[in-house]
Amino acid sequence: MKLYTKSLVMSFLAIGIMGCDLEDPIESTVTQYAEFEVTGGPYLYVDLGSSFEDPGVIATAGENVLDVEISGTVDTSTPGVYILEYSAVNEDGFPATTTRYVAVGDQEVAFGRDLSGTYFTGTRTNTVTQIQPGYYLNSDTLPNNSISVFMVDLGNGNLIIPPQSSRFGTVAADPSRFPDSFATLDSPTSFTIAQFISCCGIFTRTFSM
Repeated sequence: MKLYTKSLVMSFLAIGIMGCDLEDPIESTVTQYAEFEVTGGPYLYVDLGSSFEDPGVIATAGENVLDVEISGTVDTSTPGVYILEYSAVNEDGFPATTTRYVAVGDQEVAFGRDLSGTYFTGTRTNTVTQIQPGYYLNSDTLPNNSISVFMVDLGNGNLIIPPQSSRFGTVAADPSRFPDSFATLDSPTSFTIAQFISCCGIFTRTFSM
């Protein structure tokens, strides 16, 4: 009985091996996704009422220069943060995108101050770091939930947090997109954020040095 079982197993193995054609090649392809060179950088700031001309984006995939499509507009007559999205498709049909943010505000006022520092809300803290004039990285807009975003000083007393991803979904403080949200600079050392979080609603916190 043991010999019969062993022979049966060997027969199945032989059939399995014979069913595999080891000479069949495994087909695979390599594609190069678009890479973007964003002239002027991903964060721009223009004065309210001035003109805006997109500095442009160059998309390449390997040695190929790709056509770039642009979506989004900038209204320099209205303060806010505008989002421009650039997309390109490589020769294999795979798309890629990149984004530029354009702030429209009072550049002289916004550039004349630095909101960087450690802020407190109750016993909890967060850190604000300047990325470039007018733009800041906020380490946690709802301590201690690690919601790290960038925000913009419009120079008119308002701050904007454009829509961004977090582990709780989209977060933003921008009344033009989410009417119940806002962010205001209460003083040079204090600001209040009513932040929209897609999972849960609006959360309001005041941060002070």
